[in-house]
Amino acid sequence: MTEEKDWIKELADKYSYNLENFVLPRVRPFEKERKIRLILATIIATLVAIIAVIIIAALIYLYSTHYTDAQTYNSGYRAFAKYGSKKAILFAILIGTFIWNKLQQHFEYKIKNQIMPILASTFDGFRWFEIADDKFYEDVFDADIFPCNENENIVHAYTDMFQGHCKDVKLEFSQAMYSGNDFNFEGGIIRAKMNKSFSGKTVLRPKKVSCADLIAFGLDKVILEDPEFNKKFNVYSTDQVEARYLLTPSFMEKLKNISIQFTETNKTYCSLCNDYIYIATGAKGGMFALFGLTKRTDNRKNFRKMFGQIVSVIDLVEYLKLNIRTGL
Repeated sequence: MTEEKDWIKELADKYSYNLENFVLPRVRPFEKERKIRLILATIIATLVAIIAVIIIAALIYLYSTHYTDAQTYNSGYRAFAKYGSKKAILFAILIGTFIWNKLQQHFEYKIKNQIMPILASTFDGFRWFEIADDKFYEDVFDADIFPCNENENIVHAYTDMFQGHCKDVKLEFSQAMYSGNDFNFEGGIIRAKMNKSFSGKTVLRPKKVSCADLIAFGLDKVILEDPEFNKKFNVYSTDQVEARYLLTPSFMEKLKNISIQFTETNKTYCSLCNDYIYIATGAKGGMFALFGLTKRTDNRKNFRKMFGQIVSVIDLVEYLKLNIRTGL
């Protein structure tokens, strides 16, 4: 236990040193720009809403002057008020949100390109990339960590990629947005190479998330001994014995700690296949959301949260002893 606390303290000290001496001095000058962008985004969103109201009012006026028959006017007006105005308002909200997000995203990565490489260097051998490669997405998709239909058109975006080695284990973190016909996910994806031989695939999903695709792919439901765990998660596997070997009570505690650092337990997914472990944790705004138009750029709380997220993953690697090659 002492040794475990020592390596965490050593990392924390190094991270704090980099944060105070190299990161915060770089981000503070962006605070003025953040405030200007916030005002600009608010003004644009307000103008879009006002324009939408004006357009709706104009359409109602034009309709009322075009139709003289009272019955036709009343039925048409009610239809427009019920459907047309709602669509116009929704469209205005979407445009305003899109503009806001673009202004925020550009600002966020303007800063991240300067400071993320510094933060990543805290963890020896780690590097940060703005965009994850397509191969990473393809591997996550093949792991069946998220529900999908075979011919479904998936919209995805993987950004903020951290790559490195911890205790001789290859680790990758990526912010992720994933959208299918009936399923959406926003948060982070973690992938780690396991030096163990897997003959099958084991998938863990929150209780309320569909597992119909896993059944179609030939995976069987696994009932574990922990009744509380069974209430929160569904587990499916091609190998019942292997699944029980992997999903021990200690493993679930480590997984729970990761979910606490990132989000809530009911938004945590896991897949073990092809000698890799994949963990997805839902988080509003995505993984490593350090900056935003409504957040101070020098808020230490956001940086400490990021440190806790990374350490929770390293802790799982240490528990699983992924750097030790063993057989099942």
